[in-house]
Amino acid sequence: MGFEFNKLLDTEFLQALYMDDTLYAEEVFGNFLKQTEAEIMKLDDLANTGDIHKFRAQLHKIKPTFSLVGLSNLTHESEKLLSICDTSSDFDIILSQYKLWLLLARQWIPFAGEEYQRLQTYNQRQ
Repeated sequence: MGFEFNKLLDTEFLQALYMDDTLYAEEVFGNFLKQTEAEIMKLDDLANTGDIHKFRAQLHKIKPTFSLVGLSNLTHESEKLLSICDTSSDFDIILSQYKLWLLLARQWIPFAGEEYQRLQTYNQRQ
């Protein structure tokens, strides 16, 4: 029996994306975990400056990476935040939504870490 992704993640998307290539999935998950914290820190710094355009650009940059590890819910939350950036000039509104986004990111990113460990274990046994 092949590797089964955690049901908390977007398993249908992950299965279609990686098929049975668990080594590639492990690589993508590992890269995501290495890079995401620094990218979120950049986003956080931009949130503190109030520069909507740079903030939006940084969020747009990291948005697709969430789907690559099955965190489609964070991709959708990122889209909502991007939409607010596009329609509001009130940075307080954007900042309020960003704080919710950040809370969700902190809750869900550890699931990608757990899946990375599961992929490593699975691949070592193959």
